[in-house]
Amino acid sequence: MRATPLHSITLAMTLLALSTPPARAQGIFVSDFSNNFTSPASFALTATAKLRRGTTSSVTIVKDFIDLVPFGLINVRNGGTIVSRTNGRNAQGKGFITVKISVSATQQVGSTITLDVGASDHFNFSVERTGELTAVALAPNPSTVVAGTPVTINVTGTDLGTPALVPIPCHTVTMGNQSATAFTATATRNNSSSCATTNGPFAVSVHGSGANDPVFYTTSQMVSTFPFPAYLIPPPPPGVTCVSSPGIGRPIVLSPVNAVVITYAAGASPNQPVTIRWNRHTVGNVLAPNNGWIVTTSLKPQPGFPTPGFGLPNGADVFDTVVVKTFTLPGTHTVTIRAKNCDVPAPSTTVTFELRYQ
Repeated sequence: MRATPLHSITLAMTLLALSTPPARAQGIFVSDFSNNFTSPASFALTATAKLRRGTTSSVTIVKDFIDLVPFGLINVRNGGTIVSRTNGRNAQGKGFITVKISVSATQQVGSTITLDVGASDHFNFSVERTGELTAVALAPNPSTVVAGTPVTINVTGTDLGTPALVPIPCHTVTMGNQSATAFTATATRNNSSSCATTNGPFAVSVHGSGANDPVFYTTSQMVSTFPFPAYLIPPPPPGVTCVSSPGIGRPIVLSPVNAVVITYAAGASPNQPVTIRWNRHTVGNVLAPNNGWIVTTSLKPQPGFPTPGFGLPNGADVFDTVVVKTFTLPGTHTVTIRAKNCDVPAPSTTVTFELRYQ
């Protein structure tokens, strides 16, 4: 049976285009907040697929002639509620049905929901935890401390089950307190020879380790990877002589370019890391003594973060020509850089840039 147009042929064709899966072999394809229709989780027709509880999933069954089953014979048993049904043929000419199934947050994990399609097709789904992330925060922010300082990773979310962190290169990770809505972990960069000069940046990702956990934990916007900024590069060792450069010039900022507008997709995090880079040589081709710089921004301290921009304190010494700071989106911001010049005054360069949603 084909879906009957609701308002017009145009509307029906639009709905069909939105619901028609790309050309695929037969199988079960499940999409929810953690992925999208172009990359759903896939299962064989005879396999037990997965549904997250506490959310609505789009289930597509691709099978010859399944599109001919009347909607009245498509139902679920043992939990779940059908929100909508559509059907059609994909680009390969194979029949499909797409059923949106809402699973209660209280549905027992590990239980089986069965989708009945006609009298002969019965597809089973095992219920797993929601595994939705709300936020990932680091304390202290790595960009404010030297490598080797323990960093606590605080994660909040919904129905987390038994989460675990994806290994972070060059770090030893120890899991801490854990509940259904939050957990902590401590990451410490190790001092092996291969990691001694590895300051980052790195990344934080969460996966499920329990029997009824989803493989990947994501936000409602499909974000599964979170920034772990580069550590603060330590200053020169004690005893290094600092000699100022009388003819030192203004820094040459490479990025962000002055007056640039950086755009982000709708739904992007309101806190975005921005990499600030500049030349080691100042205007006039004069080097900053010991590659020392002072970086300040127009940012104000954020709740829970003692330093502006979730990064280096304003006026902190930077012994490198790159630093990552997190800025609020949307907003217009400034960054000012000058050579430290052994505490002798030096000219500065200020750039202004805007973060904006598309």
